[in-house]
Amino acid sequence: MTLMTRTMTPPKPRATAMERKRQVTRDVVLDAVVEVFRDRGFDFSVQEVADRAGLAHRTVYRHFPTRDALIDGMAERFEASLAERGFIEGDTIDEMVERTEARFAWFDSEADLVHAVAVKTLATGERTAPSRRRGERVRALVGEKYPNLPAEESEAAFVAVRALIGVVGWHLLTSEGVASQVAAQTVRRMVEVAFADLARRDREAAGKAAGR
Repeated sequence: MTLMTRTMTPPKPRATAMERKRQVTRDVVLDAVVEVFRDRGFDFSVQEVADRAGLAHRTVYRHFPTRDALIDGMAERFEASLAERGFIEGDTIDEMVERTEARFAWFDSEADLVHAVAVKTLATGERTAPSRRRGERVRALVGEKYPNLPAEESEAAFVAVRALIGVVGWHLLTSEGVASQVAAQTVRRMVEVAFADLARRDREAAGKAAGR
């Protein structure tokens, strides 16, 4: 009888007391950043964050030496939270759209953080590395779904879909007083209508290419 051997994944080493304390301090600081950003937007100082967190300026500085580092830390927190909820993404562009309600519901549960990330994106045009990777994935999926569209039309469709079903779309609609659930349903219907039109245009382009 052949004995089967199983490869065991070694357990991750437990964080030391110092590492746990450091993480707790970072979390307190980032909580304060989200609150200050909510109240003041980009017009805040490291000292204001320290005051809101109840920490000394030097303590905040050890973790986040600049205001930009604080903003980046806030975006990283968003990405970490989003990574834990892969179910709101989907494997195809249709699944991504179908899960708009679930995505917007999570955005609503983290409203201050998501608003802050959306404002940062709109103000700077900068995206985190995970956000850029998601964007490239959406771009590729749109291209696969409508392979016969001219490149500029496919790119415009990608940009519109990414904006509508992501943090920017949620932020713009809810900031105008639209309830998150209503915003999600509206966005989903708009994108589905746009997809139907894109599918028609894609078929027409394919027909022209085939000489029909």
